[in-house]
Amino acid sequence: MTQQKNRFVKGAALLGAAGLIVKLIGAFYRVPLTHIIGDVGIGYYQAAYPIYSALLTISTAGLPTAISKMVSEALSRDRKGEARRILTVSLWLLAVAGLLMSAILFFFADPIAQAMGEPKAALTIRAIAPAVFFAAVLSAYRGFFQGHQDMLPTAATQIVEQAFKLVIGFALAFAWLGRGADYGAAGALTGVTLSEIAALALILILYMRHCRRDLLAPEDEEARKISAGSILRRLLPLAVPVMIGACVMPIVSSFDNFLVMNRLQSIGYSVTDSTSMFGLLTGVVYTLVNMPSVLTLALCMSLVPAIAQAGARGDLAAAGDNTRLGAKLAVLIGLPCAVGMAILSEPIIRLLYGSLAPERITLAAQLLTAMAPGIFFLGLVQTLTGAIQGYGRVYIPVFSLLAGAVCKIVLSFLLLGDPRVHIFGAPIGTVVCYGVAAILDAWQAGRLMKIRWRPADLLGKPALAALGMGLAVYAFRILAEGRIGMRLTALAGVVVGVIVYVILLGLFRAVSEEELASVPGGDKLMKLAHKAGIRRTHG
Repeated sequence: MTQQKNRFVKGAALLGAAGLIVKLIGAFYRVPLTHIIGDVGIGYYQAAYPIYSALLTISTAGLPTAISKMVSEALSRDRKGEARRILTVSLWLLAVAGLLMSAILFFFADPIAQAMGEPKAALTIRAIAPAVFFAAVLSAYRGFFQGHQDMLPTAATQIVEQAFKLVIGFALAFAWLGRGADYGAAGALTGVTLSEIAALALILILYMRHCRRDLLAPEDEEARKISAGSILRRLLPLAVPVMIGACVMPIVSSFDNFLVMNRLQSIGYSVTDSTSMFGLLTGVVYTLVNMPSVLTLALCMSLVPAIAQAGARGDLAAAGDNTRLGAKLAVLIGLPCAVGMAILSEPIIRLLYGSLAPERITLAAQLLTAMAPGIFFLGLVQTLTGAIQGYGRVYIPVFSLLAGAVCKIVLSFLLLGDPRVHIFGAPIGTVVCYGVAAILDAWQAGRLMKIRWRPADLLGKPALAALGMGLAVYAFRILAEGRIGMRLTALAGVVVGVIVYVILLGLFRAVSEEELASVPGGDKLMKLAHKAGIRRTHG
């Protein structure tokens, strides 16, 4: 296990752990917030937050990835001053873009709210407007540190963001609620703005420590000679395709808003029924499916600088090894999550959404089972996207996603209009979308980096372990039915699944010693495997 490969996996593990914490805080945040500001307040909150998310995507998506790649390439040539020059130019670009987006939100809040049919939402839009600027500046520093393969600043600032949003958002929402539901929502969104300021303050402290540790000024004399224009000419061609790729799935998902409702009504469903089913699909099922992707998204962010450095050195073997390892980890994560989510779909829905009507719970569980394979494919797409972008072919993942998106739209349109399939056409189309994109990305990564994929090692043995785990979890669910509640079944089933899966991975020798050593705490796991008589020296 090379030091670079070890750093990339440990960085991914750190980001993954932080991502899970952030998801848990986020899940805890929304429910009590609803109780504090009520349904009307949440309506004002939701009127502003998606606009903020969209503008933030436009102003920042792609640039942190491009910064990370350019910084890592500069470091591979031992040009630390150039890495800091890249940061300086990027900061100016993101600050201007963020300031522009914040100004649009703040000064045009009233007409935006009027156009949405929620005039009182103008207050909430103004409350969150400054957050775009601070988040944009923050993303530049995150990209800089990711280029150093130092994921701690990104992980730490993500947790600080959520913690401040939780504490300050609750406090301000409660304090301002007496002036109206719109003020309560504005208080919660002011918490979002303050959370971005707190995260930016933290990463600035970490950056100053980084500069002192390296005993270098932010830019040396040679780096100052590099023009901002030359950096932007390299930065933007990398960032724009990544930004387009980041916008593909939100745009495709927005097609569901039109397709699902209209197609269901065309085959006889009422507006109320079609709205209810659409709400279950997007508000419950897609939320659950996206949770495991936190781990594979962390792999993606960690792969970009690792492969960029290898590519800058001309080390094709290292780039291929990192890509193969990243794909293997994505498979090891995605397969059990997909199988477990499919088998425990109803207990999981009852655990998290027990207040739904019984027939709604049943339908949500069936939709989750149909969507579960998408967890596996989405994980592979995210990981291989990071690898290919790190290698410098930033347009390829965009084309893969676009091909998948076309398949989704066509298939969803046809299946949603079939009374035998109805609402299930949407998740089936999404699974096919991710599947097509994953296959195309794997083919392109193999072609570019001369990777010889080993299907038995990459998919076969992990699939056998996941299948065995699925059978064990299913047997446990049958035995537990009627003896313990569904909620306890969900929690216990997850524990049973994890234990059985880990044991079967060892028995099938699905993980090599090199792969095991790359995982934090892997040395201890290797010693346990040796004591148990499970040894495997080759990947």
